[in-house]
Amino acid sequence: MLKKHEEFRKEMEDAIKLAATDRDAGLQAAELAAVKANSPIIQAKLRKGEFTGAVELVKEMEKGTMKAYEMVEK
Repeated sequence: MLKKHEEFRKEMEDAIKLAATDRDAGLQAAELAAVKANSPIIQAKLRKGEFTGAVELVKEMEKGTMKAYEMVEK
């Protein structure tokens, strides 16, 4: 699960870098990452044009998953 969140975050970060030069391609890459991750919340944010907010939410989700994993390990 941690690996999936890490990959999702990486794909979203790559999409935002791509958007710096080609917004449409970056948005498409982000939408594809959200579909692959089966994340309707991120998909909704992207549809609303909240590209940066979607990336930040993915990062927060990854942090939350990491905290949960650490708690289980203890």
